[in-house]
Formats: sequence, C-alpha cells, structure tokens
Amino acid sequence: MAVREDLRVVRAVARLAAAQITHRDDRISRMYELFNSYDGNRWMTDTTLYMNLGYWTPGCTTLDQAAEAMVDLVADSAGLKPGDRVLDVGFGYGDQSMRWAETKHPAQIVGIDLTPVHAETAKRRAEERGLDDVVSFRQGSATALDFEPASFDKVCAVECAHYFITRQKFFGQAFKVLKPGGVLALADAVPVADPVTGAAAPRPKRGVFGRFETANWYPRDEYVQRLAEAGFENIQVRSIRDQVIVPFLAFFNRRIGGTDIPARGLSKLLLNATRLQIRKYEAARAEGRQLSRDESADVDYIIAVASKPA
Repeated sequence: MAVREDLRVVRAVARLAAAQITHRDDRISRMYELFNSYDGNRWMTDTTLYMNLGYWTPGCTTLDQAAEAMVDLVADSAGLKPGDRVLDVGFGYGDQSMRWAETKHPAQIVGIDLTPVHAETAKRRAEERGLDDVVSFRQGSATALDFEPASFDKVCAVECAHYFITRQKFFGQAFKVLKPGGVLALADAVPVADPVTGAAAPRPKRGVFGRFETANWYPRDEYVQRLAEAGFENIQVRSIRDQVIVPFLAFFNRRIGGTDIPARGLSKLLLNATRLQIRKYEAARAEGRQLSRDESADVDYIIAVASKPA
C-alpha cells in the first residue's frame, strides 16, 4: 500500500513539474489535484470530505464535527436564510454547499472552484443526495467571477481566500456580484501582527499554511482596510485562532499517531514528513519557545463579514 501510494504522489509531483503552467491560478488548481492524488481515502476525516481545519467547539472530537461547525459558523455569520441566492467560492468537494442547502434552505447555491476534480466530484455527490435542484457546481476562478452584477445575496469563502491571486481581486469581484445590501463572509487566515510595530510576522515556508500567497500576507487591520477599499461597509474581522489552529494541531498529532493511518492510503513519504513536523511542534511547545517559521506559528485565523451598501 505504502509503495503504491508513494508512486502515486511521485507521479503527481512529476506531472505538476512538467506541466506548462501559464497562469498562476493553474498552480493552485494543480496543487489541489496533487492533494487528491493521496487524500482520496479520507485519512483525516471519517464520514465527510471537508477540507477546512475545523472550528473546535466543546464536544467536537473529530475533524468531521469541527469542520461542520466551521461551515455552520460561516453560514450564521453571513446570515444565510431561506430564499437567498448564495455563491460558495472554493467549495472543495461540495460538503459545505450541501450542508447549507439542507440546513439554511436558500433558493439557490452556486459553487465555483478552480480544480476540475472538485467540480466533478461535488456535482456527482449533489445528484446522489438529490440536491442538484438547489446546488450547482462549476469550475471557475474567484478572481474572475463570470456572473452578472448584483446576482447574489451572499458570497461565502471557507478557508481558501489566502490562496487567491489575489485576495484583493476577489474582494472586488465579490462586491460586483453581490446585490446592494448583500453580505460577504469568509473563514480565512492572516499573519499575526507584531504588537508593537503592527507589521506582519514572517511568512511560513512550510506547515499548514506554507503555500500562502505572498500578496495576501497582511494582518487583520490591513484586511479591514482592503475590504473598505473594495467598497464594503459594516466590516467585522475577529480572530478564532484558539478554536481552530491549536486544537487542529492537537487532533492532527493524535491522528498521525494512529496505527490505521497507512491503511487509509496515506503515502509513507508524506506520513514520515508530517510526523517530523509534528515532533518539531511538540518539542517547541514542551520547551515553551516560539515555534519556527516552518511550523505556521504566526498565523491567525479569522472570521470576516462585510456588506455592500444598500
């Protein structure tokens, strides 16, 4: 199993390296295709295909539960309600859109995602659950939304905007497609700011947020500023880092230590690399020192909500 999985990963990396990538968005799409090459067997989740780090409220013991709590938090922050027309940007395998369709009863949810395998899989899953009359999925870019102006009541993006090239372009596109009075809601990641200078911490080279787009590496205060520059008002940006990153890493450590992980299809190469990162993280915590750049120590996790003027 480990040999087969390692070969799959090596081949996927080779295809990525050999590909003629002419647009930076293609890099993000290919990255998620690479993830799919070794994560198809739910090595982190058990019953869902959620791709966020989870909002670890009391009682959450699995990533499935915490990830669902995260998408519920985003929906509640956006004020999703019956009759809304919703744009779900970066929908992954479609779990969040289907969850919202079943719990919030909007009139329509349209999902866009750069990665073809996400769109194909989400479309099939929605059909299997009988939700394709409400939920539709397509391949598309968050920074070039192909919709008429003022098409949506709500635009949501769960843990993906830090990859957009750039997030600022997405803010402008979201503003364009929202109706007057419409709401943008995001679960997103930003760097922690220096308490004295306000400058962003150095960008991590690896770890959970190692592929963070450089142009999006700015702290919360600037995030608010950029939303305002895009035309939004009633902007609220709050940290939920303590309910996301710390408990996720604790869960990750327990999960990676599980004896059934190789049987779930995780590449032996990736498993060993991940365990090394976790050991570094645990050693830093035990010594009471600042985590290194490689360990995503200086990343904040936020919920951001803003509205288009009515």
